Amino acid sequence: MKSRKMYVGLFLFLIFFLSLGFSVNADFPSSSQSSLNIMTTIAIPYDIVKSISGSGATIESIVDSTTDIHSFDGPTPNQLDKMVNVADVIFTLGIRDAEPWLQPIIDDNPSLTSKIVNLTNIFVDGIADPLLENEINEHIWMDPNIVKKMATITTATLVSLDPANSDTFESANATYQAKLDALLMHIEGNKTAYFNGMKVVVNHPSFLYLFELLGIQRLGVIETHEHGSEPDPQHIDELVQMINNESGNVTIVTNPQHSSENAIEIAQATDSKISIMSPIPGIFKNQGGKLEFDFEVLDYISMIEYCMYALRNPVDSPKTIPGYRLIALGMSIVIGTGVSLILVGKRVQK
Repeated sequence: MKSRKMYVGLFLFLIFFLSLGFSVNADFPSSSQSSLNIMTTIAIPYDIVKSISGSGATIESIVDSTTDIHSFDGPTPNQLDKMVNVADVIFTLGIRDAEPWLQPIIDDNPSLTSKIVNLTNIFVDGIADPLLENEINEHIWMDPNIVKKMATITTATLVSLDPANSDTFESANATYQAKLDALLMHIEGNKTAYFNGMKVVVNHPSFLYLFELLGIQRLGVIETHEHGSEPDPQHIDELVQMINNESGNVTIVTNPQHSSENAIEIAQATDSKISIMSPIPGIFKNQGGKLEFDFEVLDYISMIEYCMYALRNPVDSPKTIPGYRLIALGMSIVIGTGVSLILVGKRVQK
């Protein structure tokens, strides 16, 4: 009889234990990680997706951080194969001038259309830029307010593709949004403390949206209106004259995705300092060419922090002769030497 009661007791305890286990499992969400295969066009959407998707997803940016996005030729054959056959989703800026290579690839591979998610609407959030003949400046991600919208779209997309991990995505987005809010407060604090009345000449018009938030006035742009086109000597001289006519200091702003030769030349001619900023995260120390970084731009938030640091701490220009001036100097020496030899030869003949 005792034995029978013992077995009954064990049986009841086992049922209780199992029911407790099931109830514990029911009270806690699954700890599974997303296994999505995600691609992005450039580093900006890459950083946003990485901040929200968690560690389980596979993410790849097609354009690296040191490449000029306007002159990028297109993905490698391996990247194109991943876009067509592997990726679950491809996050883009949705800005044609920032991703000029993308539409021809979609035209050749129509199946990509269903995978593309545009994170911005430049016609809603864009600003007409007087330095670009009032065309809309496409570098809208330099405003954290717009990145907040991009993060919201990213989160909604990930939830629709992987509902089982919706709690993970939404929690990560809430954390990221809070960080962006703190960044916006820091921007406002910097505007008041450091940048009242600051004037700059920019190598490339990447920073309009951040400068608007900081209250910084742009006087001119070094490169010509067509993306990547080098300025002619007359344009350089006009910028030098304009800076010399300004009352107060003017800072020259350049970035590692473009040549800094002209920026250095203008800084030398006007005794101006240079701020080396980056509109793309993923730039590390010693990647600035002649103008070396002393800061690691690991993600979007540190990128904006770095830009403000660079504006607060401009550097002297290198004491070298850059660009076409060095070539012109060399040519003048060669021509002058040639003329001298001809004249000497004529005298000898006489």
